[in-house]
Amino acid sequence: MTYSFDSLVEAVLYRFNCPNTDVLTNHYFYPVPVIAKHVAECPLCTEELETLRQFEDAVGHDDHKPIPSFLA
Repeated sequence: MTYSFDSLVEAVLYRFNCPNTDVLTNHYFYPVPVIAKHVAECPLCTEELETLRQFEDAVGHDDHKPIPSFLA
């Protein structure tokens, strides 16, 4: 299987500048302005947060919010 240069670069840089899933999850429960700015500009993070919202709506675990890492 061969890959084009563009697809290799895309694979290496995919979400390179994005917060990881744990940060996005904490942002969902405890919004942070700098993360909100990134999410507003990034369709990948927007999609991930929307998936989390849909999951939370379906499961209804709003009362089980994670503890922010700086408090743990």
